[in-house]
Amino acid sequence: MALKRCAELDANGVYLGMVEVDEADLTAQHLPQIGECDLEARSYRWAPDAESAYGGRFEPLLPHQRPKVGGTPSLEGAFYATLKGLSAQGIPLAVEATAWLQWYEQTLDRQSRG
Repeated sequence: MALKRCAELDANGVYLGMVEVDEADLTAQHLPQIGECDLEARSYRWAPDAESAYGGRFEPLLPHQRPKVGGTPSLEGAFYATLKGLSAQGIPLAVEATAWLQWYEQTLDRQSRG
């Protein structure tokens, strides 16, 4: 049983981190050619490229493209919930905070409509 250290991807090609896998258990979600990687997990997607020495490259994901881990809310979602809670309690918000809330709600509405 020979263990191979390699990068692991999820089904969408998102980098999950480094793992040690028995060579017989390697799948398409493992990159045995990547033996060391210090990139932040769930922040990069593998982009295959036949001309690359490694067969591809990691491309950064934008914050809204990054998968959520264990239901962890995004910073924007937490900020939104805080402002909405303060507003619901009748606490006056700064003009900028109110404008951001309106913008964020419109953005969420657009995203939900596709």
